[in-house]
Amino acid sequence: MPSKSHYELHFAVSPGAIRKDVHAVRATLAEIAEDLKDQLTDSIGVYLLCWARPTLALHAHEKGERIASVRLHPFVTVSVEGFGDITFTRGGKPVGIPAGDAGAQLRERIFAGELDDSIRVTVDWDRVEIPALSGELAGEDDVVGETELPYGVIDLEE
Repeated sequence: MPSKSHYELHFAVSPGAIRKDVHAVRATLAEIAEDLKDQLTDSIGVYLLCWARPTLALHAHEKGERIASVRLHPFVTVSVEGFGDITFTRGGKPVGIPAGDAGAQLRERIFAGELDDSIRVTVDWDRVEIPALSGELAGEDDVVGETELPYGVIDLEE
């Protein structure tokens, strides 16, 4: 039986001391947006985004086939009070991290969780071009794809 239609958010970092392989399988972009927000709410998620060059992609699947894939980096802005905005190139390289001691201080303080109340992450979902899904949509009790991902959020590194 073919897999049901779904979106998949993939946020992954490897190899290294901190590993992450998060997959969010959802039927709507609103759910995907909430899942990404949850991943980037804590300082470790922001740290990984800014300094670990992670995979950050959104995939659309229909009937077991990936029909579209979008790298999400260019649509993300990390604003840190007192340090300005950090944006990302299509390849995921951060732009706007201060040079020298200021950049090192920012990195250390984000990693330590000292700036949690000063960080705001926004995603410009209006600019993300991904097709609407058709066919039967995945739901709560479904497992999808060759890797049998469950509906919801899972970190394969945990």
